[in-house]
Amino acid sequence: MRILGKGLALLGVLSVALPARADDFDDEPAPSVVAKGKRLEGGLAVGVSTEGWSHSMVGSGPRLDVGLGVGKGWAIVVGEAGRFSLAQAEAQRMMVFDLVGGVAYGAPYQARSGFGAVAFFGAERLSTSAAVGGLMTWAMTTTAGVRASFELETIDIWIGVDGVVRSSTIESGRPEPVGVPAVSAVMSVGCFFPAFAMSRIVASR
Repeated sequence: MRILGKGLALLGVLSVALPARADDFDDEPAPSVVAKGKRLEGGLAVGVSTEGWSHSMVGSGPRLDVGLGVGKGWAIVVGEAGRFSLAQAEAQRMMVFDLVGGVAYGAPYQARSGFGAVAFFGAERLSTSAAVGGLMTWAMTTTAGVRASFELETIDIWIGVDGVVRSSTIESGRPEPVGVPAVSAVMSVGCFFPAFAMSRIVASR
């Protein structure tokens, strides 16, 4: 009986001295905090662009650009735009259609409010709307411009000014033909719909 009593007393001492198993604390919260943040990954730019042509003619129309952020403020952008002349004479009605691709830095693709810059290369189709004797040609284009963006709730308002250089031009009408110049400026304004990626930040207590 003495031996049995000493054995039970030894087991009691060991149960107090030994550390508890990790399984015993499964129900306790982990000593860390998980925080979520938003990172701008690019987005969709929708707007209207206007270009000055010869003899005070103006071409206006919609544009659409899609940007994908690649880090450190840079984004890859592809876009298309169409501009149409507002002349009353049929011989002076013209249209240009752009398909471009390139890079952008800063706003609006990688900064919701601020300034940015773009550089595009692409192809352009120029044509007249005359039913008989209509003209059409293709041109290679180089575009460089600046952007400004302002955050407004869930969307952004952006404005841009671009310089465009064309490899070919088109002219129509007599006696003073009108046309699209080889070098011109394009002004655009529109809305930007930002795309975000959710990031998780784990900080130890």
